[in-house]
Amino acid sequence: MKMQLSMLMEQIPIMRETVSCSEITTFLSCRMKHEFRYRRRLAPMEESEPLNLGRAVHAGLESWYLRHDQKAALDAVRESLDSCAAGAELLPKALGMIEGYIRHWKDREDFKTLHVELPFRVPLRTPSGRASRIYDLVGRVDGVVQKPDGSVWILEHKTLGRKDKNYFDKLDVDIQVRAYCWAVRRFTGLDIKGVIYNVLRSKLPVKPELLKSGKLSKRANIDTTYEIFLSAIDDTDSDPADYAEILERLKSEGNSFFMRREVSYTAEELDSFTLDLYRITRDMRRSGREEPYRNPTACGQFGPCSFRDLCTGSLPDDEVFDKYRELSTKHPELSDVDLDELKPASAQTKTQDTESPRVSDGFLQSLLGDDL
Repeated sequence: MKMQLSMLMEQIPIMRETVSCSEITTFLSCRMKHEFRYRRRLAPMEESEPLNLGRAVHAGLESWYLRHDQKAALDAVRESLDSCAAGAELLPKALGMIEGYIRHWKDREDFKTLHVELPFRVPLRTPSGRASRIYDLVGRVDGVVQKPDGSVWILEHKTLGRKDKNYFDKLDVDIQVRAYCWAVRRFTGLDIKGVIYNVLRSKLPVKPELLKSGKLSKRANIDTTYEIFLSAIDDTDSDPADYAEILERLKSEGNSFFMRREVSYTAEELDSFTLDLYRITRDMRRSGREEPYRNPTACGQFGPCSFRDLCTGSLPDDEVFDKYRELSTKHPELSDVDLDELKPASAQTKTQDTESPRVSDGFLQSLLGDDL
């Protein structure tokens, strides 16, 4: 009976649902936030400064890896911040980050770029090992690169607000990049080995202060790099021997403004992980029939929640659209992509009768369980 129903399903078109890693992490963080952002499709009228800065830096990096032209990269940063309310304030920092990044990595790069800003769409994997007939994972990776040994990696840009020696430990369990590795492997057919975290601090290194004595400050908490301190020594015709201790410390600490870390995954690890993704999306689908609930522990997890006023009920109904806007799609980050045209490398083209009748998803699930 179940086999016959499975054959029947192959002939019945089912409305597919798309889900992104951002939606998944939002759902895991707080059901109420997921309700506002992905079911009601609301977003703040004004985006936060860190978000605008991150977007500008990503635009600069995208241009750099497409053209390897510094002027074009800086122009991309300016264009990204043109329509931003705090653009003039953020511009010097964003330009400095891109200039510093290019200066630091230009002659150290050990990979060639295969793809830049690659969008993807792949069906999730069900517990039976088949492709889901309902859920598609969508997204975009910053880059796909190949190292001299032939291994292929995802390049993932991250902006970091402050110095954090434990930052990479947190990324080791990052849902997003695990999903990206699995999805890009399925979408492109490439054997993705893992991810290269490409971290830029959203702070510019400071120049050491020149004291009244004519000496450079040796304060222990100076947030700079070995190269910048050495350059200041040269500019002031100072004796490097007078600063041997601080130079040695900065050299041993390395550059905390531009860091990279490689994390590899086996195919088995990724396949196992995607079952978690499937179970999460199954819960998301079920939760659509229930009232969302708040998760107070997440309210300040990544800074103030942008939906706090809505969540607490402190915003009158007639003022909601003064502070929030309605999105035309739940994936605005992919608004420049025709998601319907994205096909995995291994996908077999099938012709379907678009006029054939549909059976409700709920009815099919009641017959076959959740393995959709």
